[in-house]
Amino acid sequence: TTEIYTLSLHDALPISPVTSYIVERKDVTRSSWIRVNEVSRDTLTCRAAKLVEGNEYIFRVSAVNDLDQGPATETTEALTAKCPFGKIVLT
Repeated sequence: TTEIYTLSLHDALPISPVTSYIVERKDVTRSSWIRVNEVSRDTLTCRAAKLVEGNEYIFRVSAVNDLDQGPATETTEALTAKCPFGKIVLT
């Protein structure tokens, strides 16, 4: 698995404050987006599970309020999934 470490997000519309954020991922070789999680407006990290080590992913985040889901903002570069503990070798 890999983590998104920082989400710098702010309320877009003061008349209807952001209530949550939707985080999605897409393997760069695929065309469909997969929802990773929906997190509260105060959450600054999100764990992305079920990633394949070595594959590259693009992430996007969209704000949600009482009216609708806003447009998504994507990462500017693809991120490569890496095992956080390094390779495990059994002997």
